[in-house]
Amino acid sequence: MKRLRPLSVVALSAALAAATPACDDPQPIEPEQAAPAVGTLELPISLRYDTTAPSGAVAIEISPTELRVEGQPVLPLEGGRVPDSERAGTSLPKLAEALRSGPARRLAQLRVHGNVPYLTTALVLSTLKDANIHQAAFAVRQGTGTEVGYLTLDRFDVREETDEQWASFPPTHQRHWDELAPHWEAMSAACRENHSVDCDFKPANIAEGGELQITLFARGNAVKVELERFGAEEPEPTAAAGPALIEGIAPEPTAEEEESPPATSATFTWRFQATTSEPSPVALTMRELCGAQPCGALVTAEGQTMTMRVLSLIGAAFPNGSPAPQLLFEIPPR
Repeated sequence: MKRLRPLSVVALSAALAAATPACDDPQPIEPEQAAPAVGTLELPISLRYDTTAPSGAVAIEISPTELRVEGQPVLPLEGGRVPDSERAGTSLPKLAEALRSGPARRLAQLRVHGNVPYLTTALVLSTLKDANIHQAAFAVRQGTGTEVGYLTLDRFDVREETDEQWASFPPTHQRHWDELAPHWEAMSAACRENHSVDCDFKPANIAEGGELQITLFARGNAVKVELERFGAEEPEPTAAAGPALIEGIAPEPTAEEEESPPATSATFTWRFQATTSEPSPVALTMRELCGAQPCGALVTAEGQTMTMRVLSLIGAAFPNGSPAPQLLFEIPPR
């Protein structure tokens, strides 16, 4: 019988390699990415949006059940509401701590479920302000489509609801009351295009002088733009001059006309659908005042009003093509 010679170490290694199935080097396991807390169809609709996501922003998600920072749960919510135990005045301590523990940012990217109450969103904005973050980009749906865009708000501010109703803005964004009169009639006509509830007609007597406050207000299924005069003395009642009966001689004013003071405010109210329809009567109305020059506006709502109502109103009041507004958000009471 022929005797087998032992294999050399090299030959043995080669034989074992040939007999062992080849396999690739193990690849590192990628960590699972958490699913977004808020789906695309749950985002508010906005007629103002950027098409690209901002870079270098801290990512915040607000769903009906929790608030996340950079994908990590930070704060439990109850139907989108912040439990009283999780508040410290107008700040959310757990959110503040999460912001402090990460790198310093000047921009926040917010993905908010449309049904989250406005009070929650206002408290988040207040906490961002305390962290010296004054720029927020809200993820929104681009118009009535399903593409995600970003409603970016620069230099936003926040305050508690106060008896001092007036809000002043830098000269670049502060409009004057006298700017309203030449546009009032056109704004009233645009307001009545569709979904209107109440559109003030241009009165015969309009006060002169002072500053103009623009307030965006949402409650339930209604949205409203209020234009008010401030920073000037109350005007004295004057009679409205009607058409002359004899050339050069005005008719005698009625008792009602004698008692009516010059107008110091204008209000335009719509059903919520006006903020998302295209063309939007809200956009057409506001275009008269803010379509070519930047405006500042106070933003307020009842605490339980859905955030989508507020963001859609902002997007309609200052749609794509109009200058970026400067906004002051008001925190409603609990």
